[in-house]
Amino acid sequence: MRARRKVAIGLMAMRKLTFLGLVALRSLTELSLLSWLVKPRARLRYKYWTVQDACMRASRVLRISYEVTGCVEPRRAAAVYCFNHLGYIDVLAASRIVAGAYVAGVGLGKRPIFGRALRALDTVFADTRNPADSLRSVNHMSAHLSAGRSLIVFPEGTTSDGQAIARFKRGVFEAAIRTGADVVPVYIEVDGRSHYLSTDDAKTRARWYRDAVGRRPAFFLHLFRLSELDRLDVSIVVGVAIRSVGVSRRQLAEQARNAMMALAKK
Repeated sequence: MRARRKVAIGLMAMRKLTFLGLVALRSLTELSLLSWLVKPRARLRYKYWTVQDACMRASRVLRISYEVTGCVEPRRAAAVYCFNHLGYIDVLAASRIVAGAYVAGVGLGKRPIFGRALRALDTVFADTRNPADSLRSVNHMSAHLSAGRSLIVFPEGTTSDGQAIARFKRGVFEAAIRTGADVVPVYIEVDGRSHYLSTDDAKTRARWYRDAVGRRPAFFLHLFRLSELDRLDVSIVVGVAIRSVGVSRRQLAEQARNAMMALAKK
């Protein structure tokens, strides 16, 4: 019976991964056709729509249900949306809140396939290796905000198990101060559900983070384990916007982190 159960779970995971691959292929095809079919002025809007559509389809494949609470009224002005980071499910969750440019580490942009997809999505790559690269990244983020495009950022700079919120990287807050953009804290909670796994094991599989000795499963192994779950429940709490006027980037980062920790307790 246990062997049959493992086979059934494995087949379900492979079916989900196949459909996820088809979603990714469709989205990349649509993005490649934008330069031919859409006028430059409207191209970016269609890019964001394509991303949100792909995230919605991927959520259906993975059987993700969302509950969004808090300050959910749509904003007209561009803002910096700060999310805690539990894994790649956060990317799908962020698309439920805002259409904008994602901010990612420069290392992701160097990966052969994944990096190319991120560049096609107008991703801003944050580089903090030296002051010159850091300044270039801040200028890029500021340009997006000045053009009316919101930023989606995971300011902890890495994923975690959700037990604590790490100190925030400050570059994106410098961009917010330069442009006067508000900072919107958003807290995400992800729970996995499975008939065959314990509650704790299912919750662990839903997240992608380094263990006590700094090891983290390979991305595709994590994706396979994620696909083995029956469903995922994602709770999203949107906080009150924080003004970026009259504060330093250190103060703004601390305010955003404190606001996110307060959301986590709700």
